[in-house]
Amino acid sequence: SGFLLLFLLSRIRRATRQSAERRLMAAKEWEGDGSFSRHSPDAPALSLLPLKTVEEEVWNEWATLASIGLEGTEEEARNSFEFVLSTWRDRLEESPQGKGVWSTTNISTLTIDIVQQYVPLEGFIECKLRCLLRKNTTISQDLQEWCVHRRYDNAAIAFFFCPVIPGGVPNESSYLPFNYVKCREFAYVFRPGQEGTGAIVEFRVNPFFEGSLPFMKKTAVRILSKLKKWCLRYDGGVNTYEKRVHHDQVVPQSTFRAAYDRMKVNHQHWVQQWTESTDPVKFVFEDINIASFLVGLWETLGCEKESIRFADLGCGNGLLTNILVSEGFKGFGIDLRKRKVWEQYDKKVQDCLVEGEVKLDFPCQGYADINWIIGNHTDEITPWIPFITSKCSKGARFVTIPCCLWDLRGKFTFSAKPNEGRYKVYCDYVKQVSEGCGYLVKEEWLRIPSTRNLALVGIPHGEISEATRKKMLSHLDRLGLYEAFAH
Repeated sequence: SGFLLLFLLSRIRRATRQSAERRLMAAKEWEGDGSFSRHSPDAPALSLLPLKTVEEEVWNEWATLASIGLEGTEEEARNSFEFVLSTWRDRLEESPQGKGVWSTTNISTLTIDIVQQYVPLEGFIECKLRCLLRKNTTISQDLQEWCVHRRYDNAAIAFFFCPVIPGGVPNESSYLPFNYVKCREFAYVFRPGQEGTGAIVEFRVNPFFEGSLPFMKKTAVRILSKLKKWCLRYDGGVNTYEKRVHHDQVVPQSTFRAAYDRMKVNHQHWVQQWTESTDPVKFVFEDINIASFLVGLWETLGCEKESIRFADLGCGNGLLTNILVSEGFKGFGIDLRKRKVWEQYDKKVQDCLVEGEVKLDFPCQGYADINWIIGNHTDEITPWIPFITSKCSKGARFVTIPCCLWDLRGKFTFSAKPNEGRYKVYCDYVKQVSEGCGYLVKEEWLRIPSTRNLALVGIPHGEISEATRKKMLSHLDRLGLYEAFAH
């Protein structure tokens, strides 16, 4: 009972102190003391007064969770630290669309000239307000965050990150996303080493309550280890790190995310209603992701829903067709074998699922009005999809996600290329065939739970080349389909 009483008293004291702090911050927006309210996106909640050393910052409520050493000379360590942290802060500026999940959109920038309107500054300081785009906007809004980059006279550097939390929020920590550090502010502090060699980087937080520090410590260690790894890739002003793949090259992530958030709510129930022996979590969310990409693609290209006529070749479980038809798009799926789950779909979807063989003279079988061919892991059909599409309605386009490696003759054989795996080599082959068929091909790496996740989007760009035509007709003649495609 005594322990319980002490615990309750400590909680009351802490709640009283935090309540007083909130009242104080709510009472002042700017009182000339060099600090701003955390609830205001108009200025950062950090001291902007002239400071000569990092120790002069107000660290009363802060805790150092982890630290790590950087090798090399002091100048090399400082340059790599500033480069990596500035890249983390501004990384969205290099992306094609200017938006991304957990990337930044610069809403406002306070340069030293603007800040000096409030207080005289010495040394260097840079403030930016950015927006962290939440992954699921149906749950909560995007998060604004102040980023303050500061250099001190003693060669120390600090990067502060401060979330903008609206006033009146009953539980400030719950307002933050689950994968955001649960604190009022956090900072990366750079301290030069002894005798001009190396440096120490500290991760500091200003927590909502001390009990969360043990949970945040593991995260801090992991973050600093990544920071050190990326600092090692810095080479004289050039980041030597190259991403393996680039997302959101065709469809803006904001467009894809809006479609995915809606479709996930509408169709995730199939995880519980799955009757196939395959993993429902993988296949349901993979097809929701692909359907979201297709809808985002059609929106980006300005295609009206009423004008789309799709054919999902080798539709398998038919879930992709089910999602698209349920969303109001017209089309059908075809596969060699009917699946049990087909009977679970609505009647209008079942009418759009065809049990039959996908033949190479497919457009000649009454489907000439199709203007979008979808090839989701279609195996042997994959290299023929651009040619099939060219025989559909004028201006028809395709989306194919290659899986198993097949060429026009059978199993795909290839010569190895440096730093390229089999899958990338095969996708380049399919792209080459598509371009030979007169299509401009765009690549999009999808965020799906599969290692076969490259979508190739074919847009008509000209006529089929004579060399490709002769090559395909020779294979068609061998398959007995020359007459169907010769004209």
